[in-house]
Amino acid sequence: MFGNNNWEQKISPSLRTCFYNKPGDCGQIIIELVGQERRQVTSIISRKNGHIKHDVALMPSIVVEISFAALPELAQSKQVKKIWTDSEVKIL
Repeated sequence: MFGNNNWEQKISPSLRTCFYNKPGDCGQIIIELVGQERRQVTSIISRKNGHIKHDVALMPSIVVEISFAALPELAQSKQVKKIWTDSEVKIL
């Protein structure tokens, strides 16, 4: 469907499930970038009607609200290292 470049390996298992089971739904994700360049990634986000919520200060990453259907195209970008679910984290 999207070529043979192992794009699925860049997407966390929980997001792969969302893509295959609910591709029309939207969610908040973290896109870990390879470096500081992100022009291609922001272009995809814009075309897919997503929006950047904020930058992650600790590593070159952005938090994005976007349709799960956009995950394969994002994962195919050479500027993307990994895509994660942006889930709530609590300290015990």
